[in-house]
Amino acid sequence: MRILFVTIFVSLFSFCSAQRTYTMNGYLTEKGSGESLIGANIYVQSNTNIGTVSNNYGFYSITLIEGEYDFVFSYTGYKDVIKHVILNANLSNNISLGSGLLLDEVVITSEELKKNVQSTEMGTQIMNVETIKKLPSLFGEIDILKSLQLMPGVSSA
Repeated sequence: MRILFVTIFVSLFSFCSAQRTYTMNGYLTEKGSGESLIGANIYVQSNTNIGTVSNNYGFYSITLIEGEYDFVFSYTGYKDVIKHVILNANLSNNISLGSGLLLDEVVITSEELKKNVQSTEMGTQIMNVETIKKLPSLFGEIDILKSLQLMPGVSSA
């Protein structure tokens, strides 16, 4: 009799303490053309670190415990959409993202733009003093000519 009572009590306790989970899914598309957004981010706006990414068809699916959540739908170059959802049943939400941030072209240069056309120098190698000091030296003296011969592309005659 005790075993039956304990079994019923444990099963009733586990049934009452079980939390229900629900799934929210849908498609992410571009507002203007209706094209699927592949690899878009969907995450819960809180410290839960829960999120997902849309697949090759723009489809996403996320399963969470019953409750209220703020979902953030984001994609590079588009304005983020924040949607407040009360998750108490399985939901289907299709989201369209509108274009937003237009970035200018990024150009990274290390020399003046026309230096390679205007300069007559060819094959110039710049040597730092620190680099020369790191080379092995004979009797404690640094030989500049020897260090030049160790540079790539230089051959001794």
